[in-house]
Amino acid sequence: PSAASVSQWRWPAAGANASAAVDAGVDVLLATSDHRGHGFFATIERVLNQLLFAARHKLEPYVFLGPLIFREPAYCGQGTQPYYSPRFGDNVWDYFFVQPGAWQPGNDHVNGRPVRTVQVVSPESLYIVSDTPQVKSYQEVGGVVSALKQRSTANRFMRNGTLVRPQIKQRVDLIFNAWRAR
Repeated sequence: PSAASVSQWRWPAAGANASAAVDAGVDVLLATSDHRGHGFFATIERVLNQLLFAARHKLEPYVFLGPLIFREPAYCGQGTQPYYSPRFGDNVWDYFFVQPGAWQPGNDHVNGRPVRTVQVVSPESLYIVSDTPQVKSYQEVGGVVSALKQRSTANRFMRNGTLVRPQIKQRVDLIFNAWRAR
């Protein structure tokens, strides 16, 4: 969608089309990557913004960063996911992080509730719509207070690091422990 068309559209009120009613079923948000040229942290930032959107709309999140970018074929950012390696599995997210939700592809229930829909949202649209909270790895305006707010939001959605796989934390500790010991 163009910036003009997205900026005129407003997200439904938080929870409006959500999975809150027990008998309504579960709506799943499939968080994806939308550009092959993004660096690792930009890709994670875009996923975090989709997780924020899922929480705001009470959607069950599942992150899938597969071998191909999730975008229409004619898009210039379409192509192979740069961090994908079949040697490590089908989902780049799973190389480094645990899934933030309980749904798994192919399952028609989540915690005993039927899956009603599996949805996607354009990660780019989450930056265009100004009233949508965002996580950013760079600082535009707002100074230190804004940066700290965005950082604490990102930390909350990474569950204070508990979504990071333990073996990744151990490798980071080895690197930083050596650096701190200098």
